[in-house]
Amino acid sequence: MAAVAENEAQAISQRTRAALAAAKARGIRLGGFRGRAETCNDLTRARAVRTAKANRRATDLALH
Repeated sequence: MAAVAENEAQAISQRTRAALAAAKARGIRLGGFRGRAETCNDLTRARAVRTAKANRRATDLALH
């Protein structure tokens, strides 16, 4: 059982690496803002993104 689990873990790792490489090749930006307080600009941008996301979600819910 341990050998099967180890093999599956390696397969998952390989699939994950391949998917991340494919996303990067498509131009998807990996990583990003992780909630750390760097500068006032970072905080302002993060707040704007959260507000926009909340507004889109509220609009989606209101339409149903």
